[in-house]
Amino acid sequence: MIKHATVLAALQAATEGLLYPSETDAPVKAFAWAGDGAPTAAALASSRGLPADAAVETSTIGDEIGPLAGTDGGDDAPRWQAILDLVARDLEDVAVYRIGGPEVFLAIVGRTASGAWVGLETRAVET
Repeated sequence: MIKHATVLAALQAATEGLLYPSETDAPVKAFAWAGDGAPTAAALASSRGLPADAAVETSTIGDEIGPLAGTDGGDDAPRWQAILDLVARDLEDVAVYRIGGPEVFLAIVGRTASGAWVGLETRAVET
């Protein structure tokens, strides 16, 4: 069984210096969920200081990162593909939340084999 610290370290290495392309090009950061249970959109929003009534959309990792692993990712396409591969290999119950707008908080979360929740987060400006 892979420990969650190992998965978290792999996510941190994969995202080092990586920017999520939008009107702001914000850093992508790996995180370990410290809350109780699975990280819901409401719990993520609250923990990041977002308004309780912020709009929430669910998405898929393929919709959010898939295009970046191809031609939309430019020189970083292999790095985005590595993240897709890592998530597919090491995380279960993956959920993707887009919270807010036009500044969107984007979170990709999943459960490790040890039961801990880890993920990636960034912000995107979409006007």
